[in-house]
Amino acid sequence: MTSDNNKTGDSRRHPPHGESVLEKDLLQHLEEYNLGEAEVKTLVEIDSLLRQNFQDIENGVEPVDEDRLNGILDEVEAAPEVVVLKRTRRSIRLILWLTISLVSLLGAYGLIALVLKIGGF
Repeated sequence: MTSDNNKTGDSRRHPPHGESVLEKDLLQHLEEYNLGEAEVKTLVEIDSLLRQNFQDIENGVEPVDEDRLNGILDEVEAAPEVVVLKRTRRSIRLILWLTISLVSLLGAYGLIALVLKIGGF
């Protein structure tokens, strides 16, 4: 191994202070690759951010009882944004069905006209 690899390996085992340490098996896996100091530092930073963001999961999340869950669902259903989305969805659905109906009707008239023209009527 060159001295660069030794430095990189050392930085993987002992990241700069204040940053979390990558899992041991991940460190061993990373040692199979020739990663530069910047790449290892990036992985350590990502690991640190993931650990901070998922701290609730690591500490355990309190279970939500059925009453609280129903209350949350009621709040979501009553939110003005949801009401607007439902109204908009209904309008779009109506416009879509009207468009399909008109196109079908127009196609039927075209087909009738074609049959009458070919039949010599």
